[in-house]
Amino acid sequence: MKKQLGIATAFVVVAIGAFVFTSRTSADEMLYSQKEMVVEYNTEEKIKQDVKQALTEDGKVFLQFTEETKVDANEYKFIAEVKQSDNEMAYADEIVEVLVDVEDSHAPVIEANTELVELTEGDAFSIESLEIKAYDVIDGELAYNITENTVDTSAVGEQKIVIEAVDVNENTSRKIIQVHVKEKEIVQPVQQSNVQSANEVPVQNLASAQPALPALDRNNLSVRGWKIVVGANVSDDVIRAYMSELNNLPGKYNASVLHTITIDTSMPYPYLGMAYSDGRMWLNGASYYATTALHEATHAYDFAARASQNGEFQGIFQRERGRLPIKFSSNMNDNAYEWLANAVVFYYYDQGTLAASAPETYAYVANNVLR
Repeated sequence: MKKQLGIATAFVVVAIGAFVFTSRTSADEMLYSQKEMVVEYNTEEKIKQDVKQALTEDGKVFLQFTEETKVDANEYKFIAEVKQSDNEMAYADEIVEVLVDVEDSHAPVIEANTELVELTEGDAFSIESLEIKAYDVIDGELAYNITENTVDTSAVGEQKIVIEAVDVNENTSRKIIQVHVKEKEIVQPVQQSNVQSANEVPVQNLASAQPALPALDRNNLSVRGWKIVVGANVSDDVIRAYMSELNNLPGKYNASVLHTITIDTSMPYPYLGMAYSDGRMWLNGASYYATTALHEATHAYDFAARASQNGEFQGIFQRERGRLPIKFSSNMNDNAYEWLANAVVFYYYDQGTLAASAPETYAYVANNVLR
């Protein structure tokens, strides 16, 4: 009797096992493939999203990662289970080994407190007065080199200062500051009269005549669903100015990764703003710097939409880089990422120059970013 029971039990196990086996693709029937990718430096979670997107573009349906390995600082390996898009079953029919190389193609940012230095013949001048800063979104603050400095205030005319910075991945930026030395004027003394004309009207301080606005509730600020965090030493006027610019950003930017905007003075001028791929944005609250919110919010939108990273825009950037005047930001020619953000600023503040000097960029911004 016991022997017979054992046979029956064995039969059940075999039958059930056969049922499970036929419900999904067996290991021997699985397709195995390998894929290599190159992505821009980002968080591991964003890199995984890029891998999923690439598999989808290959006509596969992503199911799960079975292995996630950071080989080194610039390389990842992922093992993904996928199925073909025409496979209506819920199980995987292919295993893909994805090798990801991470690259940093963003050139450093070089900033100074002016693009043009106006001097008078005989003036004293020092490089330190420009408050030069160089930084990289990955490496942080960088050293910079003055590769050319022709400033001589004893000579009237046009001169220049050339600054270069290199990050750890050997991406290089170059900034030129123009210096104009004008001839010193000889001023003849003029006798002043203390008699006020009968037609002269004292000038009223119009600023003091403006009605005072109610104080902001600094603990409960938001614009379009984005939380606003402000520093204690940032004035209400600066906050209102930035919030007005944020409120008037393109409607498409609601689809960006942006969720929290900090306005404070944690980084000194010439740092004006930063956008981060995790959805944060920082604005310098020492003063209101027009176009900064638009520039950085475009980066935040670009993180999600990758509008500057597709083949179409990369081609436009290579054909038209250098055609726009250095007007709103000095690093616009460094890469497609910065070119797009500056192009959007041009679209709103100097559309005629953008359309005339970079017509392909103008059309791309109008049709793909802002529409």
